[in-house]
Amino acid sequence: MRPPLPYARELEFRKQAGYPPFRRLARLELQAKSELDAAKAAEEMMHTLERRVDVLGLARTELVGPAPAFFGHVRGKVRWHTVVK
Repeated sequence: MRPPLPYARELEFRKQAGYPPFRRLARLELQAKSELDAAKAAEEMMHTLERRVDVLGLARTELVGPAPAFFGHVRGKVRWHTVVK
């Protein structure tokens, strides 16, 4: 038996991890002038999202983060993000 093709492996990974096309994702990004301001705003956003998910009874919703964005500094701004599954 041959090993699965890269496409099949990728689809299985995405299914197990809860990534598209099996689930929807949204990435929410915050920008601020300083690392501290960005981190604080991201934490506040996360708490707000957690409360809304709870109030709306969205038990299957997952929140990942907050964390520094992949390109954390762009044009003099610090970027943090949260992923909603």
